[in-house]
Order: sequence, then C-alpha cells, then structure tokens
Amino acid sequence: MQTIEKIELVFENCEVCTLLPDMFKYLVIRGIKENIDINCFQYKKGELNKDKTCEYFAITINEIGLNTITWNGTLRERIKKFKDVVSVIIYYGHRDEEIYVPWNEEDEYSNRYQTIEEIEEGITVRISKESE
Repeated sequence: MQTIEKIELVFENCEVCTLLPDMFKYLVIRGIKENIDINCFQYKKGELNKDKTCEYFAITINEIGLNTITWNGTLRERIKKFKDVVSVIIYYGHRDEEIYVPWNEEDEYSNRYQTIEEIEEGITVRISKESE
C-alpha cells in the first residue's frame, strides 16, 4: 500500500495550500484521463505538453486543515469566499502527480462547478460538471 506525504490544492491565482494527511478526511478523484498537446506552431521541433484531468473531485477537509492560513485568511474562509480550486498535486514516494479539476470556461476566475457542503467533520468541496 502506498501512502501520501501531502497534497496541495492549487487555486486560480496560483496560490497553493498544503494539506498533510491529518488535515483531511478523504479525497476522491474519478474519471482521470491523460491529455497530450504538441505545439509545432511556436516550437518548430514540437513542444510536448502532458496533463491529467478528472471528471469528479471531492475532498473533505477537517478542522485542522480548515484552520490553515492562506493568502486570503484561513482555508475555511477562502473556500467559502472563492470557487477557484484548479488542481490538486499529490505527493507520494518520490513522485508527484497533478490532476486538473473540471472548470467552467465561461469565467476564468470562478468555477461554477465547485460546490461546498459544511458537515460535522468539516467542509466537503466537490467539483463536477454534474453539480451544475
């Protein structure tokens, strides 16, 4: 069984919030696919870009994680004020993997696919096109 070292939530303004395993209850990412783009227009030899996207993302952050300080107050305050999680980076072993969440392209600053639910254990953030 592999264990993680930490995860990072990446926000639209490039802010990153690090969460250790004791700061969240669970993380679910479903429908992961790898995308490949090759840019031969700007780069004559062809610039290869790979990324991973998902169809569904959910994380329940507990009180320890919600009290983490960000550029915009605590993580609890930030999540309630802004809908702008862009990706999650998972660190495990000597690897890291970044997965981009579904994003509504109509607004570059706020993601209408992102919802939050306050529960007894903390706050659950869900991002899915189906949550519209």
